Amino acid sequence: MRMRNRADRAAMWLGAVSLASLLFLIIKRELHFVDIPKAGIAVAVVFGLMAIAGGWLANRAVTMAAGIGFLAAAVLQVVLQTVGSSYANGSNGSTMGLWLGLGAALVTVGLTRREA
Repeated sequence: MRMRNRADRAAMWLGAVSLASLLFLIIKRELHFVDIPKAGIAVAVVFGLMAIAGGWLANRAVTMAAGIGFLAAAVLQVVLQTVGSSYANGSNGSTMGLWLGLGAALVTVGLTRREA
């Protein structure tokens, strides 16, 4: 296993942010910052754990896959809300914004050149 560098640690932190975003489900009554649908729990957990694993293993491909997954989930969120799907119930554009930000950050981290 290679030594983890700044980009790997960033990927792990971004994965942890994804998992921490589920706290918005608990404090929803007091703070309407991000409304995550029930189907979004799987997205946050799966891609968050992928990002953590990618950073832990210093594997750019896994980090990129997590980022692309978040970007795809953001696009799918908009499409599902547009057609009125039940999978998007309980969410709004804030969910898309969160996933778009995480996806863009993880793709950027995955594309950065590694330190020697």
